[in-house]
Amino acid sequence: MCLSQASSLPSTHIDCVQTRAKLALTLPFAPVWVVSFHFLYKNMGFGMLFYLLITLKDICIYSDDATEKGNQEDLQKQQYQGGLFGGLSGRGVAALLARLGGGGGGSLSLLGEGGKPVRLPASLMADSKAKFGLNQFDVVVSNLISVNRSLPDVRHPSCRDSDLAKMAEKSGLNTSVIIVFHNEAWSTLLRTIHSVLNRSPPKLLQEVILVDDASDRGKLFYLMILHFDDYLGASLETYVDALGARVRLLRLHERSGLIRARLAGAWEARGSTLTFLDAHCEVTVGWLEPLIAHVFINPHSVVCPAIDVISDTTFEYLQSTEKTWGVFGWDLLFDWDVVSPREELRRHHNPTMPIRTPAMAGGLFLIRRDYFYRASYSFSCPLSQLGAYDEGMEVWGGENVEMSLRVWQCGGELLIVPCSRVGHVFRKVSPYSWPGGVTHVLHRNRVRTARVWLDEFIELPFTLDPSLRTFEYGDVSERIALRRRLKCKSFSWYLRNIFPESNIRPHITRLGQIRNPVHELCFDTGGGRKGQMIAAVACRGVGSGSGGSAQQTFSVSTAGELTASVGCLGARHIHDNLILGQCDGDAGAFQKFVYDEQTKHILHVYSNLCVRVDTTRRELPLFLDNCATSDEFVWELPPHFYNQTSRTQ
Repeated sequence: MCLSQASSLPSTHIDCVQTRAKLALTLPFAPVWVVSFHFLYKNMGFGMLFYLLITLKDICIYSDDATEKGNQEDLQKQQYQGGLFGGLSGRGVAALLARLGGGGGGSLSLLGEGGKPVRLPASLMADSKAKFGLNQFDVVVSNLISVNRSLPDVRHPSCRDSDLAKMAEKSGLNTSVIIVFHNEAWSTLLRTIHSVLNRSPPKLLQEVILVDDASDRGKLFYLMILHFDDYLGASLETYVDALGARVRLLRLHERSGLIRARLAGAWEARGSTLTFLDAHCEVTVGWLEPLIAHVFINPHSVVCPAIDVISDTTFEYLQSTEKTWGVFGWDLLFDWDVVSPREELRRHHNPTMPIRTPAMAGGLFLIRRDYFYRASYSFSCPLSQLGAYDEGMEVWGGENVEMSLRVWQCGGELLIVPCSRVGHVFRKVSPYSWPGGVTHVLHRNRVRTARVWLDEFIELPFTLDPSLRTFEYGDVSERIALRRRLKCKSFSWYLRNIFPESNIRPHITRLGQIRNPVHELCFDTGGGRKGQMIAAVACRGVGSGSGGSAQQTFSVSTAGELTASVGCLGARHIHDNLILGQCDGDAGAFQKFVYDEQTKHILHVYSNLCVRVDTTRRELPLFLDNCATSDEFVWELPPHFYNQTSRTQ
């Protein structure tokens, strides 16, 4: 492969000559090549096909002017602009687009610069659509963008003058960046690597460890085209070698999943801190210094960057708000939510102050290596036998919530650092196969988390989906022993002190359907999210795990809160619809209700009005109205949940 990031031009020239030799040796096998080209076009698109077809004269173009000046930055920019497969020069991309009918000439070398969106010409749209499912993002667009592209500085101005950078430099800490990939697109993987190398102070970056979780997309191609460099195989090894000693490639021979693959990378790491990144990220200027500074301030901190969005279609870099944090609901699945008013007051509305987040997304975070292991491994078992992640979990999903609870309940803290910005390609669907299936993996991981960390609140996910009660989840005895050994606090403590806004309310007395027995209608969220109103719907059997039953499952607390799996119910005035909202943490009047056992009315405390369903309207809305004897005001609460036995730690 022609590597434009090689340490010197002569070595890169040798790579080009060797590639030409490979092509020459395979010319007698023209019939095989024809079949191979057809297969590549149908399955991998123009990118892989033209990698083999386009003359290396177009690919291996160097800038004589930049070489003479010794300006390595200019040389890299000329070599990488457009960067199909990370190795095309700007002119190489222009030539490629011309062959594909895209036109544009040299101006196309600035595609995606500054984080700007890339709009494909009509001639590439069919290929773009056909190949989208390979990675669940537009790989055609990604392949046209430089692996060294520039990005905007989206930090708050105060971050640029912060003392955090100086603190990080003097801390004596550095980091090993661990990037796990499985069948990742070549261009996004390289862009992740180069953004880290380009925007991390050398003193703070110990190494980048790439962990290949048994990528296999190119194996068939490898056999078909007579040992020409296979996808993410020998080509990647050569590329990594050219990047120097700070980048290492670790290959796993069997699919292990994100959790175990990250552990394999962490085991090889030499840095004093560990940074985990996904393989489709781009870090921005100043991203690393604030993270290292905060784990220097508190060695028991786990710190996450503010995660910006890279469009899955145009690869535009989109700044996210600083006012979001990580949460989870009854189902123990992670979600994003608006930072609570309580936390904003604690931060004094300072947009640069770290957010004490209840949970982390899990894909991007930094932790001190000694804390990662000390807070996770058994004192009686070798390090390789009990991971910093729960090694009983499989593939991916749920490990982030488990680690979030473990950090908070066992004496650490979890922070989102707004002065650190990292872009991430958010995909709507996972492109990967999951051994055992996605349902099996997520159920197993969630049950393991619940069994170890939820205490008596374990009934919430089990009531939401009773199939979890009997789901096989392996042995958690070592994890429970770890919790005891670390003297971790209770989940009730976590709710009171870390996440009082959770829709898992303390002191729950009832759980199930809120039913109108006359009309056989039940409160139903309709699958809605916070800010949406709920309605009454024909009652369904509770606990089928189908999603429909989950939408009709509500809890009632001793504080008078009516809570669904996605938020607390509230309203303000007469004729106001019941709205799902963020729980305010102290049963404020707008979210407080009282049940009258005699009249079977649900009274809204603030307005002194009753909850009514309008059966004359198709949407069957639930709203506040003057209390009356009509059967539209009659409700039965769910059965008693359990006696409150939460520990008071």
